[in-house]
Amino acid sequence: MSDGKGQKRIITFLRKFAKEDLKKINVKNKEEVRTLVKRITGRIPERHWSDFAEVMVAVGLHRQAMGILKKIIKREPKNKRALNNMGVVHSKTGELEKAIEFYDRALKIDRTYEVVWFNKGKALFKIDDIHTARKCFRKAVALNRRNISAWNNLGLVLKYEGDMEGAIKCYKEAIDINKEYPFAWNNLGYAYLDSGRPQKAQKCFKIALRLKPDYEVAKRGRMRALEKS
Repeated sequence: MSDGKGQKRIITFLRKFAKEDLKKINVKNKEEVRTLVKRITGRIPERHWSDFAEVMVAVGLHRQAMGILKKIIKREPKNKRALNNMGVVHSKTGELEKAIEFYDRALKIDRTYEVVWFNKGKALFKIDDIHTARKCFRKAVALNRRNISAWNNLGLVLKYEGDMEGAIKCYKEAIDINKEYPFAWNNLGYAYLDSGRPQKAQKCFKIALRLKPDYEVAKRGRMRALEKS
């Protein structure tokens, strides 16, 4: 929901099927969009169900999205997009083992489906299967070197495993893709901080806070870095 392109995609999709004027609808106001989504559910043709399910997930209507995705998968058992989205829904509702089952089903159909490797990695990381999560994130970046989130998450895994230099390299890869990505700057700051380089950490936290002034984790990191300098 925070991604500008994602917000535009949601509004564009809803505009197709909503009779009302959407110019005043703010996608960041989830309740407003959720109400609209519920109101137009019956108007959505089957060929657009996958798109609609993704909109539902984006605004937190997980159970409703699951209902649509079940229908799609029943009709098309090898619909990799629907299988991935079902995995996302289960991840959102905390059913991580179930999510991984759906990601695996999608990967059996297409081993080059980059986003599924990334999503599976996130789910595995949450259940502390760090080794397999690392493999998934590496696969995701191998398939798409510009997957900024995969680089960032791979860095988190490597840091967790104690490979601080490996983590730093991953965060730098993410920053090379987008220097305006505050999460990688914050994570790079912590990697420098935890490896005894507080001055470098300070610079990273400063950039993270310039990009995201309300970033509390970066604020705490900067304070720690100042104390250790």
